[in-house]
Amino acid sequence: MALREARAVTRTAVWPASVLGTLLVAASRIYLGVHGATDVAGGLTLGACVALAVTITDTALRRRSA
Repeated sequence: MALREARAVTRTAVWPASVLGTLLVAASRIYLGVHGATDVAGGLTLGACVALAVTITDTALRRRSA
């Protein structure tokens, strides 16, 4: 029970930190002129799609094994 709660707290802390870090890096790429805004938006969109696909696959596999 305690391990399950610890994992939930970790997930709650890690996801927002990951999203914030990603957005800060994306903003810095535009600010520094390394990439254009459309390049960064495309990268963020692709990354979000991959993350969604992994999450859906993980959920399906966990349900199958349970």
